Amino acid sequence: MPTCSWAASTLRPACWAGSASSTTNGCAPRRRSTCAPWPTASPTTRRPCGCSPAVSGPAENGYPNAAAAIALGIAVSIAVGAAWGLLNGVLVTRLKIPSFIITLGTLGMALGMAQVITKGTDVTGLPPQMVTAIGMNQILGLPLPVWIAAIVAVVAGLVLARTRFGRYTYAIGSNTEGARLWIAMWGGGRILRLSPEGHVLTEVPMPVAQPSSCAFGGPDFDVLYVTTAREGLGPDLAGPAGSVLAVRGLGVRGLPAHRFGG
Repeated sequence: MPTCSWAASTLRPACWAGSASSTTNGCAPRRRSTCAPWPTASPTTRRPCGCSPAVSGPAENGYPNAAAAIALGIAVSIAVGAAWGLLNGVLVTRLKIPSFIITLGTLGMALGMAQVITKGTDVTGLPPQMVTAIGMNQILGLPLPVWIAAIVAVVAGLVLARTRFGRYTYAIGSNTEGARLWIAMWGGGRILRLSPEGHVLTEVPMPVAQPSSCAFGGPDFDVLYVTTAREGLGPDLAGPAGSVLAVRGLGVRGLPAHRFGG
């Protein structure tokens, strides 16, 4: 039976001889004219001459399961991105490595793994629907990717503004200490460090009964300065009250004060 393969010069299937007596290399002119390109075929691939794909829809473009492939690709992309994000988070929070160094390093790791997996070549043979149905499709005159990006931005904004996770993310920023609160316990003689949930993380005893406020300072913002009051205290309780005390060796750093103009 005559078979067809790619003809490199014309990008059309060329018929392979079924017998030496055939005037058209074993393929009737009528049948040869109905041969359609086979996008996934290689120069050595042979297919029945005069045949067209047996199914319609995505298979006509050489991708019979395009919808499932696109959905699976999106799911795998999200999962891989989450895995890299988890790795970055663990290295930053547990090993205390600067986030800039970690993200730059994992970027190189990810690119290197991609080069190994693809053997340094561009990925081809993707479902054509990625371009026709998503990349080139428009809604109300705007490309579909623009609508997708807008929806993601709105959902992310609502999560950041309306959920506990979002507020915690805002509070942390690039410094985990920014999400914690240091307060002076008036009449309690101590300084407390609280988590966003209200749990006591650190308790610093003070030599005075009435610490009034506290703030980080020093060249590296690692010194906690505490103001105190001696109002209403007798001589036996006053001690260093009324002075400013400096607490060092806490192992944490504060944030610089916000400067407001006007």
